[in-house]
Amino acid sequence: MVKEFPLIIIGGGPAGLTAGIYAGRSQLKTLIIAEQPGGTIGYAHRVQNFPGFPEIGGLELANRMVEHLQKWPVELLIARVGQIIKKDDGFLVTTDQNQEYRAEVLLLALGTEKRKLGLPNEDRFLGRGLSYCALCDGQFFKNKTVAVGGGGDAAVTMALYLAEMTNKVFLISLQPELNCSPSWHQAVKNQKKIELICDNQVTELIGSENLSGIRLKNPYQQQTELPIDGLFVEIGSAPSTTLTEPLNLATDSEGFIKIKANGRTSQSGIWAAGDLTSGSNKLRQAITAAAEGAMAADDIYRYFKQKG
Repeated sequence: MVKEFPLIIIGGGPAGLTAGIYAGRSQLKTLIIAEQPGGTIGYAHRVQNFPGFPEIGGLELANRMVEHLQKWPVELLIARVGQIIKKDDGFLVTTDQNQEYRAEVLLLALGTEKRKLGLPNEDRFLGRGLSYCALCDGQFFKNKTVAVGGGGDAAVTMALYLAEMTNKVFLISLQPELNCSPSWHQAVKNQKKIELICDNQVTELIGSENLSGIRLKNPYQQQTELPIDGLFVEIGSAPSTTLTEPLNLATDSEGFIKIKANGRTSQSGIWAAGDLTSGSNKLRQAITAAAEGAMAADDIYRYFKQKG
């Protein structure tokens, strides 16, 4: 039997959870389907710009959002969505657990996927010295030498986290200088274990069974080969499109879903919020994702209220 909901939210990051809270407060029967409640913010070492929390661990912030959601009558299903099928009377959503749900309207809060380096052997070295998540894998590199590829806030916080347990962290930025907030930049300067390599990039992964080094585009200290035990990659993210492409939603040149101020997409019955959208001037922060989720849920409530 297919279970029916007026609203199904796909994604459980700040956008999806906030939308669920607002939907629950509006007494709108809602199902949230999420692979990981809290989304990628749970992988953040420290969050310093979410109002009310001068500094908080990403996982703790994610757990608090989930706890807040659970105060309202909203169902939360831990599963991966396999397919979204447009029907005349709404949408059919299937999961990897062979479950089927029907929704009158959808809110997409799928977030983004980590960008890869695009180098040969990248998949082969994954889990063998190459990682995209310091919180997941940093413990395996205690007292070792690692590198972080990237120069934004996420890469910098990753490097600072790794510096707490490793002997040395090379922070490799493609830009002439770090592209992070001044407070994080100062924290890097204060951390003696971090060695900054700017205006450079990783061009080759070196090793046999496990990663043993990287090759740089430009020489660093007269060498292009850098021996390391592990490489952590944080070079941004791209919108997740596997589920959204069949829905024929309007996107911008980078693939982010175009939304109106109320979260509506180009297709009737579908709203979107969070990092996968072109909204909020593309300031991809937990606070902007939460704001988009709140506005979308409010508009969905108004939509049902007008229908009567």
